[in-house]
Amino acid sequence: MLNFSKIVRIILYRAYSEMKAEVVTSSMGVFVWIVEPLLYLGAFYFIFEALNLRGGGEAIPFLIIGLVVWKWFASSVQRGSDSIKSAASIMQQIHVPKYVFFLSTILSVLYQFVVFFLVLIIFLILYGIEPNMVWFYLVIVVTLQFLLIIGVAGLAAAILPFLPDLKIVISNGLTLVFFMSGVFFDISLVPDAYQKILHLNPMAIIIESYRDILLKGVVSNWEGLIVVAVFSLFLIVITSLLLKRWDKEYPKVLSV
Repeated sequence: MLNFSKIVRIILYRAYSEMKAEVVTSSMGVFVWIVEPLLYLGAFYFIFEALNLRGGGEAIPFLIIGLVVWKWFASSVQRGSDSIKSAASIMQQIHVPKYVFFLSTILSVLYQFVVFFLVLIIFLILYGIEPNMVWFYLVIVVTLQFLLIIGVAGLAAAILPFLPDLKIVISNGLTLVFFMSGVFFDISLVPDAYQKILHLNPMAIIIESYRDILLKGVVSNWEGLIVVAVFSLFLIVITSLLLKRWDKEYPKVLSV
């Protein structure tokens, strides 16, 4: 029987192994972690410049913050949702709590997001946005987004082995949620009736909160963040119950 400390070590080791595998398979090695965010942000920066968005003052930072935050969420859900299914060979050999698989995958993506986010912060400072004490509230927003990712990716990972076609639904669903998250537009400028609908999307609240802190120096939607926290914890509880119920079923289903 694995105790808590051993499970934590397994999660950390698997997360490290996934990151190491990505570095080893890349011709640039560890530099890929630095080059990727630079290319990602650089590409959008020049595209937005070509569209003359700089004239809008904070238009470019506004868009890039949304894109970086969304990338973390989408990458985590896409990779995390497939984590239990892809660990079929391990489950045939040894019993491991199934949450180990998606938590380690999510953690490896988190490490990459940290690099992305540091590059984003440097970009914002070079762009002329001055850091302030309100930026420390980012810890709360990042934590809430991480909990949301665990809930969404974990629930998808728990169900996917039984419904393989769900992967297509997840892919298309992420595209829909992307356009409803306000990545390319300011939700506060949308008519009130539509704002209420868009704010049913937790990622819309999360992205809005990042922008409020980084660009306006305020935390304006505590109520929305509390709702995101409750919703995320609800998903995590549901995921835990499903994993416990189906724990012995996964090796059977995935061996077919």
